[in-house]
Amino acid sequence: MKLLLETWKKYIIEAQLRKLRVFDMDDTLLTTSSMVIVKDKDGKEIKKITPAEYAVYEKQPDEVMDYSEFRTLKDPTPIDTAMRSFKAIYSSGLGEHRKLAILTARGGSANPEIKSFLEELQLDPNKIEVITLGDSDPNKKKEWIESQIKAGYNDIAFFDDSGKNRKAVSQLQNEYPEINLFVDEQPAKSMKIRLKNTYRGLKDE
Repeated sequence: MKLLLETWKKYIIEAQLRKLRVFDMDDTLLTTSSMVIVKDKDGKEIKKITPAEYAVYEKQPDEVMDYSEFRTLKDPTPIDTAMRSFKAIYSSGLGEHRKLAILTARGGSANPEIKSFLEELQLDPNKIEVITLGDSDPNKKKEWIESQIKAGYNDIAFFDDSGKNRKAVSQLQNEYPEINLFVDEQPAKSMKIRLKNTYRGLKDE
């Protein structure tokens, strides 16, 4: 009887969940040879920095950031650990209550190449939502995820190599205490453990 009640309880919880799994792209799902060009106010190039360096870079008042190399995917290479998790979530089944998304600061011009990259990995881009913000402001990622919370998603995991982005998105947990939000640099077993603890044994992906 106890086992039956526990099984029914898990079923009820599962029925109430709408799961959203969100991956940043550059240096989270894949690496490319694209660089951010740092220029002075007159447009002269000062240096180039990688996406990883950019994630912690403190822009100076007289500097201008040039993201032109991010209009396309240059030499994309999947990051194995993240891509395995991404594919596992994809294979677990997507639909009205389960969404998989790529949320990137890249602009819309990169969208066709991102979809082509997914096709090369034998993933249907029509089943994966690709959001190209065209803005590196961490609050833009927070705002998009908040829009999904308002749309009814209540079990959310967000993966991003940028500490600034993670910090911004993490604020949503306090603003929406009724949801389950997991934020980390990369997918890990700890996500599954935390979700199980929150939902008393409920199995995630």
